[in-house]
Amino acid sequence: MKYVPPLGSTDQDAGYVNRVGAMKGSPVPAAAIEHPMREIHNTIRAAGLTPSGDVLNQLALAIQALILKAAQTPYEIGQYYPFEDEMPRESFVPLLGGVVSNISRYPKMIEYLESSYGQARLVTQAQYDALHIASSLFNVDTGNTFTLEADLPIEAEGWNIGLIAGPSGSGKSSLGAALLKHGYALADGGQWPRNAPIIDAINPAGNWQKITAALAAVGLGTVPAWLRPYNILSTGEKFRAELARLISEAPEKVVIDEFTSVVDRQIARVGAASFARAWRKTGGKAVCLSCHFDIMEWLEPDWIFNTQTGTLEWTRGRLRRPGIPLEIRETNAAYWPHFAPHHYLKAPLPVAATYYVGFVGAEPVAHIAISPRPGLKEARACRIVVMPEWQGIGVGMAFLHEVCDLWRRGENRFRIPMRTLVNTSHPGLASALRRHPQWTQITADLHGADKTRSKAALTRTATRQGWYNKTPTGYGGHFRAVQCFRYLGEEAPALKEARKAENAPGSTQSPPAGPKAVTDEKTP
Repeated sequence: MKYVPPLGSTDQDAGYVNRVGAMKGSPVPAAAIEHPMREIHNTIRAAGLTPSGDVLNQLALAIQALILKAAQTPYEIGQYYPFEDEMPRESFVPLLGGVVSNISRYPKMIEYLESSYGQARLVTQAQYDALHIASSLFNVDTGNTFTLEADLPIEAEGWNIGLIAGPSGSGKSSLGAALLKHGYALADGGQWPRNAPIIDAINPAGNWQKITAALAAVGLGTVPAWLRPYNILSTGEKFRAELARLISEAPEKVVIDEFTSVVDRQIARVGAASFARAWRKTGGKAVCLSCHFDIMEWLEPDWIFNTQTGTLEWTRGRLRRPGIPLEIRETNAAYWPHFAPHHYLKAPLPVAATYYVGFVGAEPVAHIAISPRPGLKEARACRIVVMPEWQGIGVGMAFLHEVCDLWRRGENRFRIPMRTLVNTSHPGLASALRRHPQWTQITADLHGADKTRSKAALTRTATRQGWYNKTPTGYGGHFRAVQCFRYLGEEAPALKEARKAENAPGSTQSPPAGPKAVTDEKTP
């Protein structure tokens, strides 16, 4: 179809303009309307349809019909092959006998054409021409079939994660569908209740501690996100929530189609790494299908099948996640508004705190505030936040350890070595600190202290010190379970062994000289 420019234009490629104010719009010649209509009309008729003003999707139907017919294109005129020894294939569409050259040479063909089966499949010369026009338009003579052979190690032992990677249309989903016939389940995200928080929707009959552990493991450790329904989460949060549900359910064998395809590449890489860490603990087998190759080193799969080259490569133990250079800067409270929406508490900032922010390049990814306790014997860490797109790969723990170690070595504004305490209600952080050899748990309270008693005690202190302009409000009065941990650092192994020896039955051994962090615990 030829392009028709505005009426009176000498430029055959001139564009049309709309009327704006007093400026006239482009005059439209009749051919600009008639020609597209006739081309569409002829396409509809070529597909064997009757043009109708009541059906407004006929062009789409016509194209689909032409493609379908082209997939059954008959042989060229005069190019039939002998069928003396076998009957024609079922998809064969013969022409009318009168237009076939030398048909008398093919008795089997004549028998086929005269049969009721063959008669029902006769086409006219016009239909034949239409089929070949469609074939040339859509290139279906050779493009309507696809074959991919893959010898995947699905029955092998000792692997947990496989990756089928390749460009779109290279057969990844077809291989995934084939795996379903071998006992693999398809992870499709499932149905999510519209108004229930995701923490209640992931596995309603499951253990809440395992559910929160699964959420934290895949990098969705932000408590405010746990309390939101699935439908209002961001795309990245939905991706991680689906992975958390998969880990919580822990099927023995599963296929994950379009793995990381719908999220930006930063979330995709970190999400792949966090998923791999959590999934291996389940002991199941997961086959991830993805068109992105940038996740390979982050996912660290045991094997990779490339659908573009048709090659299988065992990569178990050969891929390593790239390192993440984290720069820690001492700052002030100016960065807190950036992190505050992802913290599980809404409370005033700590008094006399020193703030630290971790950066990856120019991006702030982690935050912590540390304030000294009275007497400068210990410090307390709070407002610990890792941005969601960086959760699940150990950034937060590495950041926390490094800052606490700075204070243990006396690298703070007081130039005094202090151990750091962490009070937390976050189940994921509490579990991680409890497992880590450089931390020890010192308290576990099911609820806050009596706020009335706290206020009375603070009032007495204020009166004694002459702080008449201060009105204490008291601490506690909440129903959060709070656990307290102390950072011991490199001294932790020796101190813990000494504690075991001291508490052994009949032991008279004294603890080693030095800080009494383990042998003389006091509630902070």
